[in-house]
Amino acid sequence: MRAIALLLAISLTACARDIPRYHPIAVPTGLTTPVAIPEKPDPQRATQRDVARYLIEQHQALATCNARLTVIRQWSERWMKPTAPQR
Repeated sequence: MRAIALLLAISLTACARDIPRYHPIAVPTGLTTPVAIPEKPDPQRATQRDVARYLIEQHQALATCNARLTVIRQWSERWMKPTAPQR
């Protein structure tokens, strides 16, 4: 009975040692601000200039999102251990 209790205590101690400790990490600045979503022009009254402005604003919003994703990827690679690719 003592041997079982001793083995249980040893295994619990080993498990407690392997638990990772997580600490809060500061999020890079600018990632929490909302991205401006362009307003879609009215299809009945939109001019070519309105459509062009909408497409430019949409492109800028996508570029902002892609830049943020790049920052998040670089930031997470710095804080996470790389893993082997799964086949």
